[in-house]
Parts: sequence; structure tokens; C-alpha cells
Amino acid sequence: MTDYTDDFEFTREGPGGAIHEARGCLVVPVDAALNEDALERLGKEILQRLGQSRARQVIINVSGVSLLSSHGFGILRDTARAVGMMGSTTVFAGFQAGVVSSLVDLDVDFNGISAVGTMAEAFDVMERRNTDGSPL
Repeated sequence: MTDYTDDFEFTREGPGGAIHEARGCLVVPVDAALNEDALERLGKEILQRLGQSRARQVIINVSGVSLLSSHGFGILRDTARAVGMMGSTTVFAGFQAGVVSSLVDLDVDFNGISAVGTMAEAFDVMERRNTDGSPL
């Protein structure tokens, strides 16, 4: 696997933490302590940053989130859909098994969600998409 740690360029602090741009992607960390209001602000920040940057892809890193309500997930899902409306792609990285299991139990809608296990996989998926135009 490729090490991408030197590829990050700090852009500015968002509600979830430092939003970075790397390899044509906005990299957005989601802090475990974010409440639903903060997730809404983070979604708006993602859309604003996407409109201002050259990035055409968004990676939302949820690896630090151990508890997520169905409403909180809905906010993230709607943000990913809005990114798509802007002509860009979103992939989620690092959903924990317990979070996914809880969301399944709550019967949330996963339609249109692309997710991978790690940040390295997220960059690999985005690079493949850039190279061959393949869907996520």
C-alpha cells in the first residue's frame, strides 16, 4: 500500500477537525464527539470548500466514530449526495463494525453510499476513478 502521509496540504479547520486537500481530494475527518448540529455545519463546510477548491472528490474519514445516530448518518449521507449534485464523488473510510451493525438494525438507507475500510483504500479507489473513470 502507498503511504500518503506526505501528500497532505493543510487547508483550514472545520467543525470536525482539519480539512486537508490531497491528491485532488478533500479529506474530511469526522470527530467522534460531533453532535448533529456540528455534523450539519461540517456538511456545509464540505460543500463550501468543494466549491472553492480544485478537489473533485471527497473522502470522509469516520474511523474515529464509534457511535452514530440514524439522523447523524442521514446528515452525512445527504452531504455525500449534495457533493454528487456538485459533480463530485464521495467515499467514506473506516466505518466501525459496531456503527454499521447499529445502522442496519435501525434500517437506515445505504443507497448511493460508497465506503472502504481504510484511508489508503479510499485514495486507491479515488485514483482508480481518476485513471479509468470506473464507478466506486
